[in-house]
Amino acid sequence: MTENSAITMYFKKIGKLPLLTKEEEHDLAVRAKAGDAKARETLIERNLKLVIPVAKRYMKAAPFADLIQEGSRAIVRAVDKFDPDAGTKFSTYATPWINQRIGRYVKKHCRNVFVPEHHVNLAIQINKVKRAFAQKGLADPSEEDIVGGLAEMFKVETDAKTVRETLEFCQTETSLFAKVGDDDTEFGELLKDENAEDPAAGIEREIVNAKLVSALRGLTDQEKTILELRYGIAGRKAAVSDEALAEKFATMPAEIKKARRAALAALERPSEKNRSAAA
Repeated sequence: MTENSAITMYFKKIGKLPLLTKEEEHDLAVRAKAGDAKARETLIERNLKLVIPVAKRYMKAAPFADLIQEGSRAIVRAVDKFDPDAGTKFSTYATPWINQRIGRYVKKHCRNVFVPEHHVNLAIQINKVKRAFAQKGLADPSEEDIVGGLAEMFKVETDAKTVRETLEFCQTETSLFAKVGDDDTEFGELLKDENAEDPAAGIEREIVNAKLVSALRGLTDQEKTILELRYGIAGRKAAVSDEALAEKFATMPAEIKKARRAALAALERPSEKNRSAAA
């Protein structure tokens, strides 16, 4: 069976399944949470349609069948974590899981832009410089502007010719600048940048290290663990990403980021307990 025929069969199968009503969804979710394997299977099967629109946005980055498979695994994970009494529709809850799983798969397995590695890394940095200019109101910076931005943001010394060549290299069918999501994510952002550190992460790390000794005592255990792992502090050997922390705590990266920022805010505005400990 070819990939196309398998996908066609997949579409036909899930296309015949009627949508769940709100009451049916809640009933299945409650039963699945209680251990009913049949209800769990039905809830998964009846929500597989959620995978298709997300997978279509990434079709140029990876084989469609692989994207469908990863998205289906995300549905399974979402069903197992879903709280039917939280007041959230399952589709609303599951879609971020699907986006995260498929996006991570593309990032890990699909570096299929066939250009030299140094051009890939430079193109990622150029893209960040262009976004910085766009935030300042300059939507189309010149090559000379980009050269200056690279020097300022990443301490990268280059010239207009190299910038032009890099942009030409990367304007392939699977472009680094192709949109692959509804939030204007670009394919180049899914490729790991080996050289550049997120400037915001560096600033946050300085804040954490400056107040570490006394301030951590005033945080919850989870907040302390998140900061220690995220920034490689308090004896931790290496920093880990928000995505890795999300897996550890069985939640979404957005929730980890929210908790991390709340913890950092607490460090900036120490409680009475913190001030007493620091005295």
